[in-house]
Amino acid sequence: MAERAIHKILIIDDNASCREVVATALRLSRHRVICAGSSREAIQLLENSSPDLILLDLALPEMSGLELLRTVRQMPQWRDLPVILFTGSGDIMHLTQGLGVSECLIKSDFSADALRSAVARALGRRSAAA
Repeated sequence: MAERAIHKILIIDDNASCREVVATALRLSRHRVICAGSSREAIQLLENSSPDLILLDLALPEMSGLELLRTVRQMPQWRDLPVILFTGSGDIMHLTQGLGVSECLIKSDFSADALRSAVARALGRRSAAA
């Protein structure tokens, strides 16, 4: 049986316990995980780590997740990077229209299976487009 490819996922959330729950779920699926607690830290990790996917909370200190997403999309090297929003707000997809968001997961409805499925879909779309 062939082993599944390991992808690097950047989790951006200012809540450390939330980051750890999500990171654990992704590590169990054999993904490499890096974490940022702020937009500034996230930009540094993007520049130095080349993740395959971003899991982004919108409520961040310093710069909102929406502002960070706009910044990411302005940079050619990150323009097509899959982004999944992971947020406490419900109906926010209209705010991100045109910014290439793959999916939106709501923290209050979190399940490891839903997270892993969303990540697999987003990475699958990226592979198909390449």
